[in-house]
Amino acid sequence: MGALSILLILAGIGIALVGNIQILIMAFRESVLWGLGILFVPFVGLIFVVMRWQDCWKPFLTNVAGIVVLWIGMGMGVASQVTTPPDFSTPPPAEQTVSDQ
Repeated sequence: MGALSILLILAGIGIALVGNIQILIMAFRESVLWGLGILFVPFVGLIFVVMRWQDCWKPFLTNVAGIVVLWIGMGMGVASQVTTPPDFSTPPPAEQTVSDQ
């Protein structure tokens, strides 16, 4: 289960990154100030998406889909750690002592 959760986390990051880069490209095409604002000022990207919803809805939903996939992968990773019982079928190795000869 761990490999699948890691794969989903990486896929989610990649999908969200694609959506964010598309929005950033749209912002820089609008003006350099919009692009720099998205890079350095919190919530400017959200304001840009709301103001230009007709153009930005696809990259925004791509970003949201990536975040959802990321959360699913994180949830699977946490669930696999929480629900995996400890393995008590094999005893721990016995301690070996070094005797003086």
